[in-house]
Amino acid sequence: MLPPGSLEFPVIGQSLSFLLAMHTSNTGKLFQDRIKKYGPISKLSLLVTPTVFIYGQAANKFVYTCDDNALANQQPSLIRRIYGERSITELGIDEHKRVRGALESFFKPEVLKQYVGKMDEDIRKHLHMHWHGKQEVAVMPLMKSLTFNIPSSLIFGIEQGATRNAFIELFQDIMDGIVSIPINCPFTRFNRGLKARAKIRALITDLVHERRAALKQNSAFSKQDFMTRLLSIQSKGNPTVITDEEIVDNTINHHDCRA
Repeated sequence: MLPPGSLEFPVIGQSLSFLLAMHTSNTGKLFQDRIKKYGPISKLSLLVTPTVFIYGQAANKFVYTCDDNALANQQPSLIRRIYGERSITELGIDEHKRVRGALESFFKPEVLKQYVGKMDEDIRKHLHMHWHGKQEVAVMPLMKSLTFNIPSSLIFGIEQGATRNAFIELFQDIMDGIVSIPINCPFTRFNRGLKARAKIRALITDLVHERRAALKQNSAFSKQDFMTRLLSIQSKGNPTVITDEEIVDNTINHHDCRA
């Protein structure tokens, strides 16, 4: 038996109201209204995908205790085209554990401590260039720039320059594509997001080849960014193996989540 609720319009479903709520920071109200109308379990259609919405303590227990046969970790198919098929958000339990084990090697406290000085240096440089001595500052654009530049340095090892500037524009197109109606037609935000992802994938693949060559020559260890650490694990034959495709998809996903 299907839960109560409506899929509304064909294809579009509730996507327009959901995206509008996201843009206006009203998703909480949107879902609270839905709970009042249909209860803690209801069906709807989001981003061209039939969806079941569940809410409450029992729902949380079900999500965190059920096995792979009952619930899969998966995004809508069109969004997967932006995030990537091998992103950690798309993997089943066993593969998720394997990739998470590799990713967590970068986020251990003793590793993160090594980056505090670098982050402090970048923030001080940013404040000196864009804030000190200014009568007025555009806070939101500057904060977006800062929170993009620090992950670029820590995840990809990319410092200021043409490559980072290219990444800024491409990641912005990706983020716009994720929070848009997933219709792949020319001139739509979703279409631009897909094209931006293809370009970023090519750039990151080139970085992977470059870092791997440097590792073989023992010249990359001064740049222990997220990508280099993953390649280091891979090259040592560590049992927590991660593929090139998983490195590319998860560096894109981690940068997007943090920026």
